[in-house]
Amino acid sequence: MNKKLILIGPKTGIKGGGSVSFNHLLDELDRRNVEYTCIDMPGGNYSFKRFFLIAVYLFRIAKSIKRNCVISLHASDNSAIVYTIFLDVIARLTGSKLIIRVFGGQHLNIIKQKNSFIKKRILACYRRHRLLLQTKKMVENAASEYGLMNVRWFPTSRPAATPKNSKSFQPGPLKLLYISQVRRNKGIDRVIKLAGSLSENKLNAEISVYGEVFDEAYILEINSLPDQVIQYKGVAKSEEVYDVMRESDLMLFPTRYVGEGYPGVIVEAINVMLPVMATDMVSIRDLIDHEKDGLLVDFEDEELVLKKVKDLIEDREMLIVLHKHLEQKRNQFSSEFWNGEFFLSLVEGDKKREPQRAQRTPRNKFGTGKNTSNEEVV
Repeated sequence: MNKKLILIGPKTGIKGGGSVSFNHLLDELDRRNVEYTCIDMPGGNYSFKRFFLIAVYLFRIAKSIKRNCVISLHASDNSAIVYTIFLDVIARLTGSKLIIRVFGGQHLNIIKQKNSFIKKRILACYRRHRLLLQTKKMVENAASEYGLMNVRWFPTSRPAATPKNSKSFQPGPLKLLYISQVRRNKGIDRVIKLAGSLSENKLNAEISVYGEVFDEAYILEINSLPDQVIQYKGVAKSEEVYDVMRESDLMLFPTRYVGEGYPGVIVEAINVMLPVMATDMVSIRDLIDHEKDGLLVDFEDEELVLKKVKDLIEDREMLIVLHKHLEQKRNQFSSEFWNGEFFLSLVEGDKKREPQRAQRTPRNKFGTGKNTSNEEVV
């Protein structure tokens, strides 16, 4: 690669979809022996109240940016707006290329809520540089509502995985999985209510809960129910997630978070061919075809959700049909393509690349592999 590549994103901090996706990008670049500088941007609310504190730090970073670099920002909502406005200035002063990747599914709605000055400024930046959005609907709306034509679709992706064996859908307790943050906006309360109904109706199902805890009250509620119905099992390590999914029969994704883009756990479930029952949302419809390879439901309708689960307990063949249809989607969201061929084609000027299969480079003590610098935003 002729130009220096500088990546800015949430390498550390709270584990969420954005940080996981950013780290998968770093992993794929390491695997291909691509050299880069990584500037860590821990998660947080990067609003304009903190703009000048951020700007002072970034100006220090700017001194190390040589001319004609490729700067790639990976951020969500307000942080994407704040950093893009600043990095636009740096990119133009240094003659560098700027690529902006925005996580989540609500970024255009966030822009609508800004005052006219900020809205005009950020849209001007997006017209000058390459913008990457997570959902197809956002790409369409960016063009139709704002005339943004320099926009590409960059969905959530995850590494390829060995699929779940269809023979594993065996009689016995239906093994339900919740693997997400333990907080209300991700729907953990809905999972607990379902567990209560399963216990009350003596249905043969068990729920395993994994994820970072944001409200301990939910753990107390889980512990108040029988262990054979629901258990909290801690935070699954990244290398354990696929194994946990292969041991399950159905994943529950009862989110009420309006900012959902393409949830990484659903992409991971698709990769292992694990059927998912998820909240019916526009963005999630891009991932799940209702009653073909998964289920889309209104989790507020507790009776409907219970009925769907009961039907699956009584007829495992329904799960096998959903499972087999996922075969058609397994390779659509592979990290090897999106973080490899696709992203590097943008970095190198949209030239068509031949797939590379380099050996993975072991990461150093900072977890950065071929990363030549490890700055941290404070």
